[in-house]
Amino acid sequence: MDLSHKQFGIDHNRCILCTRCVRVCDEIEGAHVLDVGSRGAACYVVSGLNQPWGEVDACTSCGKCVDACPTVAPLRKIAPVVEMARDRSKLEFLVNARKNKQWTR
Repeated sequence: MDLSHKQFGIDHNRCILCTRCVRVCDEIEGAHVLDVGSRGAACYVVSGLNQPWGEVDACTSCGKCVDACPTVAPLRKIAPVVEMARDRSKLEFLVNARKNKQWTR
């Protein structure tokens, strides 16, 4: 696993080499940070020139690679549930808005 990026990580054991992350990084974002390294059964997704993902300056931190992946091999780092900030006022706003039918379907 490569968890060197501040927002994302990549778990190579989950990767099925569909290359969606590589293609979206190159063709949609234009950064070309991700690529396929090695040959045959030893292939894997590399960042930069086989550098840790956190050291690649070309990464725009857009998250398109994470969204394109069917297996969540590139993943978003999130805080554990106990560290997440809870804002009770947002919940109360949503409950009141639904009760008062401020949103329509």
